[in-house]
Amino acid sequence: MDIQKALYRTILDNYMNIMNTDLELYTSKAKILKLPMIPPNVLIQLTRNVTDLFKKEPNIVTAPPNTVVVGDIHGHIMDLFRILKKFHLPSPHSYVFLGDYVDRGEFSTETITLIYILKVLYPTRVFLIRGNHEFPEMCDYGGFAYEAHCTYGTDDISSAFNESFFYMPLAAIIDNYAFCIHGGLGADFKMISQLEQLRRPIFETGNPIINDALWSDPTDETDTLETSPRGLGYLFGQVITYDFIRHNKIDIIIRGHQCVDGGIEKLHENKIFTVFSASKYCGENNNKAGALLVKMRAVEEFTFPPFPYLRRVEASFVPISQKKAVEAPVCSKKTMKGISPMMSTPNLPSMMSTPTLPTIKQQPSRYMALFEQSIKCSSKDKDTPRRPNAVHEPENCPPKSKSRRRYSYNL
Repeated sequence: MDIQKALYRTILDNYMNIMNTDLELYTSKAKILKLPMIPPNVLIQLTRNVTDLFKKEPNIVTAPPNTVVVGDIHGHIMDLFRILKKFHLPSPHSYVFLGDYVDRGEFSTETITLIYILKVLYPTRVFLIRGNHEFPEMCDYGGFAYEAHCTYGTDDISSAFNESFFYMPLAAIIDNYAFCIHGGLGADFKMISQLEQLRRPIFETGNPIINDALWSDPTDETDTLETSPRGLGYLFGQVITYDFIRHNKIDIIIRGHQCVDGGIEKLHENKIFTVFSASKYCGENNNKAGALLVKMRAVEEFTFPPFPYLRRVEASFVPISQKKAVEAPVCSKKTMKGISPMMSTPNLPSMMSTPTLPTIKQQPSRYMALFEQSIKCSSKDKDTPRRPNAVHEPENCPPKSKSRRRYSYNL
């Protein structure tokens, strides 16, 4: 493990070199963003290392005081860089990530890789909880699986990450003060202890408690519950929030799941905080990015102006220990099966050889209908949060499989 950590530290140093520069040089296109491209067997080993850590953690992880809470990132790696640069790496702060690390944005693979490396290097200071996009069906439809296949020419990468997602904790509590969950509350999820009783691995949605926790949204239009137009979960009002806080002896709820204009939004007399950390979501909205610092049983809010949207085709990827430049083939539905791996992994420890991965049985039809309903209900005519200042789901943010892109790799 020491050899592996040394390699992960080297990869982190590559990311740190980017973070320590002026990030606006990249988003303004004044400088080309050069991201490290990790050998596939190293990525697979990383997912196994993180899975081992997840297995040792309870369903609800406990974070200390002085913790930064990061909302949905959705592959917006420049926003992740900016937040880490602002608060530094885990010392002096701990981090809680609220899920939805992948899909929608342009750099899902690199985003989840960086967060996983932080988890391995700082296992007691970095905490990840699961979002509704950390499921195979959502990764297939939202773009992560396609992006990973285009990058590496194999489905092994997304399969390895999904295998890890199955074991990811479901919630976090900070200083016995803030309860962190991806979505919210519902008819079936009323007590924190209900999450503690669930058994991992959790392979798919279907459990009503999971659906409530990962898919629900707060609303001001009812005090109790309404059916969510997303198709899963509920819209829950202030009475539901207050009952949950009182019965579970917490002070506030922090959640993600919704893109809000200001990056942070408070509801139900400041008992519910929504934090969304991907600015200029999908390149369509002009929303800010947000992050919270929970310290001394209080919340400090931080917002960041929207970064210009950086597309994957505008970046270059530099594999560790390789120098020669190549160009990746066009990746489309017709060519995906014929793509060969784009890189080799010389001089790696034998322990990093690619392990055999289990086959994940996928049942997309059930979820595709629900997800498509979610997109439809998030359109300009029918926004999911049902609040005047809610940000609509971008209509031009389809799965990546609908477009053809050519990626350039500087090796």
